[in-house]
Amino acid sequence: MSQIPQQQPGQYGTESSLSTSQQSQFGQQPQFGQQPQFGQQSQFGQQPQVGQQGQFGQQPQVAQQPQVAQQGQPSYQVPQRQSPSMQAQPPAVSQGIQQAGSPSQQVTQADGRQIATTLQELERTLEQANVYALENGNSAVARITEDLETMVEAERKLILRRSPFAESFRQTVAQNLQQALQELQQQPNDPAHQELNAQIQQASTVLRNGSVQMSPSERGVGQQARLGQQPQQSQQPQK
Repeated sequence: MSQIPQQQPGQYGTESSLSTSQQSQFGQQPQFGQQPQFGQQSQFGQQPQVGQQGQFGQQPQVAQQPQVAQQGQPSYQVPQRQSPSMQAQPPAVSQGIQQAGSPSQQVTQADGRQIATTLQELERTLEQANVYALENGNSAVARITEDLETMVEAERKLILRRSPFAESFRQTVAQNLQQALQELQQQPNDPAHQELNAQIQQASTVLRNGSVQMSPSERGVGQQARLGQQPQQSQQPQK
C-alpha cells in the first residue's frame, strides 16, 4: 500500500517532466515567439513608398497651377483686341465725315440751273413763313423773311438771264442768308421755323460752293432753240 503512492508520483513526475519537456518544445516555438516575419513588417510599417507620397502630396504640378492662372491671364487680356476696335473707330468717324462731305462735293458741281431751282424752293418757303409771322404778330421774322425773299428772287432771275452781275451778287446773297439764319435761331423756338432754317442753310451752302454758270448742255439747248426760231423767221418772209 505504501509503495503504490511512491510509484504514482514518479509516474506523475515523469509525465510532468515529459509534458514540460514536450511543452518546452512547444514553448520554444521560435517561429511564434520571435515572429521575425511579423516583427519585420516594419518594412510595411515604414512603407517608404507611402511615406514618399509626400512628393505626391507636394504635387509641384498642382503648386504650379499659378502657371495655369497665368496662362488664363492672356485670355483675359482681351482689351488688346478691344483697343484696335477702339482705334478703328476714328477711321469709321472719318469715313462718316467723308460721307457727310460727299454732299458738299456734289454741291460744288451744282450749276446755275440747280442753284436757281434751290432758290425757287426757298422763295416759296420764305413766302409761307412771312405770312405765318404776320398772322402771329412776329414783326422781326416777317421783316427777315420778306428781305430774304427779295434777294433770293433777284439772284435767281440774274442767274437765269446769265447776267454778269449774278456771280458777284451770289456771294452777297450767301452772306446775307447766313446772317439771317443766325437771327432766326435767336427767335423763340417754333416748329414752323425748322424747315425754313434748314432750307436757308442749304441755299447758303449751294451759293458758296456752286457756280452760277450754266452747263454746256443747257447752253446747247438754248442755242438750238435760237437756231430753231431763226429758220421760222427766215421762212416767214418767203411765205
